[in-house]
Formats: sequence, C-alpha cells, structure tokens
Amino acid sequence: MPKASSHEGHAFIVEAGVAIGGNIGKEGITVYRFANRIPMLFEGGSDVVTRVANKSIKWSSYKIDHKKQRVGVFVSTVSTRIPFKGTSKEYIGEDVTPINDAVKKALQMCCHQLKAHLSRRDAENDARTRRKNLVKYIPDVTRSIFRYWAALLLCIVIL
Repeated sequence: MPKASSHEGHAFIVEAGVAIGGNIGKEGITVYRFANRIPMLFEGGSDVVTRVANKSIKWSSYKIDHKKQRVGVFVSTVSTRIPFKGTSKEYIGEDVTPINDAVKKALQMCCHQLKAHLSRRDAENDARTRRKNLVKYIPDVTRSIFRYWAALLLCIVIL
C-alpha cells in the first residue's frame, strides 16, 4: 500500500506497477508516466521516473533481465501541487528528493512482489516437470521391480 509523503507542505502519493512480457512495446524498459493520473507524453528522458527506473533499480536482484525482457514501468504521482520542471509541465525533475525516494520505494515494492510471483511460478513449473518425468518412467520401473520379485520368488520356490 503506498504511503503519502509531502513536499513543501503539499501531500503526494506515488502509485506504481511493474509488468514483464506480453506486448508492452520493445525489449528493455518502457516507462509510462502519469501526473494526477493524466499521461505525461513529452520529455520522458529527463523525468524522475525514467531516471529511477534506469539507474536506481537493480533489476537483476529481482530476477528480471531488463535488457532481454519487455519490462513496463507504470508510475503515477498524485498531488495537489506537482513540482514540474519548466513551464510546459512536461516532466517532474529528479532533484526533488522526497518524490525521488517515493518513486524508488514504490518500484522496489512492485519488483519485490513480482519476484515472489516469478519464483512461485518457476517452482510450480519445476514441480510439474518433475512429476511429468516421474510419471513417464513409472511403467518401466514397476515392470523391472515385478521381474526382480518374480525371479526372486522363483529362486525361493526352487530351493
């Protein structure tokens, strides 16, 4: 659950989501930025969200290969006063420490949840594969055991 913070006396909250795979665009990190849930379309490279996603998050520690996989990063900053840079309100600067920290923390929480989901999915796939391999060899093993016991019984009866 995101926690509200404040910057210059104005409360703000950062909502975030991380998705991998699917048809999210190109390979690598694709950042979708929102201010008060309205998409910010311009000056994406200068934004705090893009900088944090590309430089501050260690994707490999969350079992995400951000260079080969398609990673979608969705972040919405909601506030009564968002500290935009420039007059055109196109991006939020990374020099605002509380927002920078909140974005990083929100993305880390999302990545942690995604890592748990991926680990659980991988464990289920491994169990399914193990079961499939065991089921594949059960007839051969039972046949061999039956032959062994039959030969052992035959030897006992002859003696």
